Amino acid sequence: MSKRKSKRNDPFKLPIQTGHNFMSIENVMLVFRVTWGEKSHEYQDLRKMIVKIEQDLHDLMWEEWDWNEKRKINDIIFTAIGDGYSIGFHPKTDNGEILRVATEIVGRIGNNGFKVRAGLTKGLNVRHVDKNELMSVFGPGVTLAFKVCDIAAENEILICDDYAKLLEVNHESVGLELIEKCVELSPNKTIALHRLPL
Repeated sequence: MSKRKSKRNDPFKLPIQTGHNFMSIENVMLVFRVTWGEKSHEYQDLRKMIVKIEQDLHDLMWEEWDWNEKRKINDIIFTAIGDGYSIGFHPKTDNGEILRVATEIVGRIGNNGFKVRAGLTKGLNVRHVDKNELMSVFGPGVTLAFKVCDIAAENEILICDDYAKLLEVNHESVGLELIEKCVELSPNKTIALHRLPL
């Protein structure tokens, strides 16, 4: 996706030496989940569904986005979550590209007969590298993305208010619609949500 210069301490490049397995980042997270339906109770049907979704993601992202690369900076950190995927974007990824790929993923999977919902957030997280040299992202930004995703309706992408305001300031809001739903962080704190048009 991007032509970033390779840096030893880039959070999306596998660390060369030990001691860099954890790194704090502020990045955008996309979480999307699929409703499998009644047929998913049969192994062969579930397998066909997963293969189709994987093929859709491959078609959309393989040529433009790098992940799980060991010798260069990755664009995303891609993680299966059981009923969907989470995608952590490199902190320097262009917001327009993030919105584009989010709408393409939900639109493509939704048009193929699946019911998918998604949440987009930006927040503080930690990039972790495990003993198998696989990267993952965890932290409050990821948790918020899951909460936003769970509130979304079928074939809908919701964006948390903080990220939506950042997009608006940068003139990248692309028709975001403030909705009545909100995500509850605590009994005394909620965050407004915006719908991203598909």
